[in-house]
Amino acid sequence: MSSSQLHLSAYLAANTPAPCLTLTLHNHGQTSITFRELAFTSIIIMAADASLSCGVLAETFGSFHRIEFPQAQHLAAGDALTITATGLSVLARHKLDGPQGAYLSSPTGQRMPLICADLQSDLDSNQGSRGTAPRSYPQGTTSSPAGLLPWPNHIEITAWHKAPPSLALAQTATPAQRAQIAAINALVQRLYPAAPQPFSTSQQQAAIALDCMQANDLAAEAYQLSFAANAVTLSYGADQGLRHGLMALAQLSTTAFLDSARFAFPQTGTIADSPRFAWRGCHLDVVRHFWQLDDVLRFMDILSWHRMNILHLHLTEDEGWRIELKSLPELTEQVAFRGADCALPPLFGSSPQPYGGYYTQADIAAMNAHALSLGITIVPEVDIPGHMTAVLATYPHLKDPDEPADSYRSIQNYPNNALNPAMDETYELLETVFSELAELFPGRYLHLGGDEVDAKSWHASPKAQALAKQLGNTDTMGLQAHLLRKAQAIIEGLGRTTAGWDEAALGGGISTDNTLLVAWRSPQTINTLLKQGYDVVASPGQAYYLDMVQSDNWQEPGMSWAGVATIETCYTFEPSAGLDPAHLHKLKGIQGGIWCEHIPNQHQFNYMVFPRLSAIAESAWTQSEHKDLQRFYALSRLMPQL
Repeated sequence: MSSSQLHLSAYLAANTPAPCLTLTLHNHGQTSITFRELAFTSIIIMAADASLSCGVLAETFGSFHRIEFPQAQHLAAGDALTITATGLSVLARHKLDGPQGAYLSSPTGQRMPLICADLQSDLDSNQGSRGTAPRSYPQGTTSSPAGLLPWPNHIEITAWHKAPPSLALAQTATPAQRAQIAAINALVQRLYPAAPQPFSTSQQQAAIALDCMQANDLAAEAYQLSFAANAVTLSYGADQGLRHGLMALAQLSTTAFLDSARFAFPQTGTIADSPRFAWRGCHLDVVRHFWQLDDVLRFMDILSWHRMNILHLHLTEDEGWRIELKSLPELTEQVAFRGADCALPPLFGSSPQPYGGYYTQADIAAMNAHALSLGITIVPEVDIPGHMTAVLATYPHLKDPDEPADSYRSIQNYPNNALNPAMDETYELLETVFSELAELFPGRYLHLGGDEVDAKSWHASPKAQALAKQLGNTDTMGLQAHLLRKAQAIIEGLGRTTAGWDEAALGGGISTDNTLLVAWRSPQTINTLLKQGYDVVASPGQAYYLDMVQSDNWQEPGMSWAGVATIETCYTFEPSAGLDPAHLHKLKGIQGGIWCEHIPNQHQFNYMVFPRLSAIAESAWTQSEHKDLQRFYALSRLMPQL
């Protein structure tokens, strides 16, 4: 039977004393079907003791649910079967929180995929009980013809060209300057194939001369542009400043080409600019959804166009392992893919067929080379000690053999998903992983994660409890700090700097020396970490997590644990608000977060990420007094997408 004839609809009754989820199987085909199991993934989580009107909840694992029927079920053509479940541990807030990636299993093991309808609920704003309008993205207005995003910190233009001119590099240009010109021409061609290349390395009769010169009195990332009738002079502090100045010229030219009615290229005047923050980054989750190498390379192109310089690459999770390590080949062999017959079941809407992938070491080399050409540093993350379901499925010898197999569940519903701090094998693994990671990535930072370890972790592990007693009857966070401090020593021994999530400061925390933490749980966490002495990157979910919904309308896609993060919220959030001025020098920058539970394809990526990524880019570069929301709306519409 065609899978297009089998449908699953769902209704969540949340405004009731006992919230319940009603699942309805529809057979729209012309023949009957027989099945013994229904499986699906869902942000809604049924509790282990959930009561079902039909069938038995045999398994929940993360977002994966499997319902068994004691006897084979027969569903005639045109008929439907309804299952009502009470006892839900996690409820929905938006339509995509319902069942996705569902299938039936026949008595002979044949799997029949189901098409899942959007979740309906008594929370649905269409029924008048909840929700505002869907996301609003105003057209915006700008009084300046300068097409620059991020906006410069000083701009004074007195006249404009009617059309963007070709800029001819001076014959005295250095090889480094010519290489940068070639790289940015290529970038423009990749991002805007219809636009002309902004720079020429040959002397053209109609071209304007471009003279680039290094200035010792400018900071490394600073640049100045001086526009005269027939010449442009670019002064810069170091290679980064040269790149930024050329990128600004390329943006001015390309924007004027794309929208000549509103934007133009400067004829006379000056621009003097440098970034507000050194760390201008974005995190990308490649585990919940696997992004192909070409997607990652294009995403780096987009970051560079925004003058962002950090790609925080989230390579490991409960749901899979995404990087080839020659020293641990089993990880990519066993848990780079998930599916009904894999070590990991289908998760977050993936099909029963194997889904996933990983980056080979050749892929990583290609990423690093591309990043270097764009002025981007890749920060690789292996998230420990929690979120290790995939690793523990591959190497069960890492578990305490005397700990019950399902003694606690993480916030994402994974059983016993944390590396054990009392196992010598844990540190052998970490030494191997971080050593090879350091060989693969040349950047300064290795990110060790440290987030979302459940408070009940290791309570039932005799080995961990013996260690806790040895350490002075410490709690879970104290045990985590013990493990992370050992991991930090490994990273430092490799000559690298430790980065982590903000929970790495809990339980006594890792050392503040030579350490950078990403504050994600709340804006208040930024201040807490600064006071403790850490270098901090601000990435609060309430403003900078790009998987958050942009409206509380039921139809709006995304997660909502941190509330609603509108475009305006993202743009206007001030990371330094309320901070002690004495600590501001340790606020190193800001970073967007892209988590992919609800971002499985390019269309969804573009809707969720843009223009909020552009908002973060401007906030990272432009001093707050020079920002303008309406101008941002107008300019961000011309920025590239994936």
